[in-house]
Amino acid sequence: MHRSRLRSFPIRLRIALAILAVSAGALILMSTAVYLRFEADLRDNLDDTVRAQLETRRGLLDGAGRLPAVQQPNEDAPVLRVYGAGGEVLQDLSPGVAATVDERALVARAAAEGDALSSVRYGREELRVAAGRTSGGATVVVGILREPVTEPLAQLRTTLGIAVAVTVVGLAGASFEIARRALRPIREITRTARTISSGQLDRRIEGATASDEVGELAVTFNAMLDRLAAGIERERRFIADASHELRTPLAALETALDVTLSRPRQDEVYRTTLEDALAQSKSLSRLVRQLLLLSRMDSGAQAIEFAAVDLADLVSAVAEGFAADHPRARLRYDAAEAGACVSGDAELLVRVIANILENAFVHGGDDVEVDVRLEERGRHVILTFADDGPGIRAAVRGAVFRRFQRGAYAGGRPGSGLGLAIVESIVQLHGGAVDLPEVARGTTVRVVLPRLGQP
Repeated sequence: MHRSRLRSFPIRLRIALAILAVSAGALILMSTAVYLRFEADLRDNLDDTVRAQLETRRGLLDGAGRLPAVQQPNEDAPVLRVYGAGGEVLQDLSPGVAATVDERALVARAAAEGDALSSVRYGREELRVAAGRTSGGATVVVGILREPVTEPLAQLRTTLGIAVAVTVVGLAGASFEIARRALRPIREITRTARTISSGQLDRRIEGATASDEVGELAVTFNAMLDRLAAGIERERRFIADASHELRTPLAALETALDVTLSRPRQDEVYRTTLEDALAQSKSLSRLVRQLLLLSRMDSGAQAIEFAAVDLADLVSAVAEGFAADHPRARLRYDAAEAGACVSGDAELLVRVIANILENAFVHGGDDVEVDVRLEERGRHVILTFADDGPGIRAAVRGAVFRRFQRGAYAGGRPGSGLGLAIVESIVQLHGGAVDLPEVARGTTVRVVLPRLGQP
């Protein structure tokens, strides 16, 4: 069968055919070996029998070269003759079975070489014939039927043929059923995939266990579906939240401009409106940049260049910039482990530090106090930010790293709700973790990153 045509068959049929071919081949080889061995044993037994009869007749010959009259051939051994040294028949005790050319050739061989054995056909019958010389120079010929060999072999051929045929048919059905059962999870995977393609992301392969290779595939497929569904749901929620966040400031900006342009105004009013529009535009630009960063990190499209980063210098530089932009804020930086290095992207780590400080300023007010501490502990570098702001309510404490999750803010400065979400994404991208330890006052954000050279 052509290979390309075979590949068009279902896998279960190909498996069944492979099992059938291997099993049938093994059965045929085994049956052939049994048959040949049985044939050899029967042939050897027949040869031993004809040789024994030859020895018996040769021992009974008298000095004149004649067998006693009582030595008559029977149905199983119908040939018994005595030949002289010149090849003439001295005594023929089987007149019903005439001598043939092959028999005389066997006699000549025995006279020249000694005892000879061969199969000779007499009409429709085939006999096993033995010829041997006597001490008086005569040659005795004894022949027995091959039926003790041919009949059992014929029965054995019939038995083996039926057994092999029945076994092959049974193996064909059994192998197909085994293949069908073994591939049932794959069919379930196919049906589930087709269902999912129609939008039913909650479907899973039922009863999937990693007890074998196919089961492991089903478990892996279910896990992939979980990740896919979670990712799609996250994207849907992200798009909905982003649309809402962008719609509100855009609507406010559009309303302010429409109201201002609805009738002539004084120059001061136009200036105030433009300044507000610029502030809104900057806020929108910052929000879009944050959304773009999150989207790139989610999709893996964000270019990451890991290198050795001195976290102490990085925190010091960001802290100086923050202090310059927020002169009323009180910032203390304690680099207890100056020179602590991590492997990471310096630009993204700057965003982590800046977002946490900005979050403290937004929620703590202009005169917020922030203590920043850097230390090494074992295989990790720990960066802690503690502020004296209003803290985080217990009801929303577990949700502060969610996107667009806002807390209470001071001074009329609403944040985008993306700062800590970006922090968490970047820290996780660096193999670290961020959390909010329980404190009696204010808010503490703790960032843990692997030390340089540590897994």
